[in-house]
Amino acid sequence: TCNGIITDTSEIIEKYKLSAPDISYDYDIAVVYASSYGYTGKLAKKIYDTAVISGYQAIMINAESELVDMEKCKSIALGVNTVDRNMPGSIWSFLSKLKVSDVAGKYYFVFGSSGWSGEGTLIADKILSELRMRRFDKPLEVTFCPTEADFEKASDYILRLMEKVI
Repeated sequence: TCNGIITDTSEIIEKYKLSAPDISYDYDIAVVYASSYGYTGKLAKKIYDTAVISGYQAIMINAESELVDMEKCKSIALGVNTVDRNMPGSIWSFLSKLKVSDVAGKYYFVFGSSGWSGEGTLIADKILSELRMRRFDKPLEVTFCPTEADFEKASDYILRLMEKVI
């Protein structure tokens, strides 16, 4: 506007289209996790592998080292281990960056391994529901190292979630 009236806006519109983010979904599911001893990470890997083998677009993200744009994901599986009756800092950090406008109405489920108490999954579940996300099922909680039955349950969770989302 500083240079006067522009009558041909097609060039400006094309530049805007190139710089504007694509709002289409890149992923059916984002599997985001934190894992102190590797057990929650094993569950995350099983959930991710099951989704990919079943033909869904999935991304697996270690919350301690990477970020994900939840606006680009249809749903989330959040892996939370319990640290001193709480969630690890990386999960707190991840959750604090979520915007209601990006996640409201999307499905989620929480999973994780803990030694005894398992508060981490319960805290994450509550926060995601307060962000107006839609809880798919109760948290999948595992004590210490996941068993084959736990892995089967994790596969079942993700397949049922994907049926609902897609």
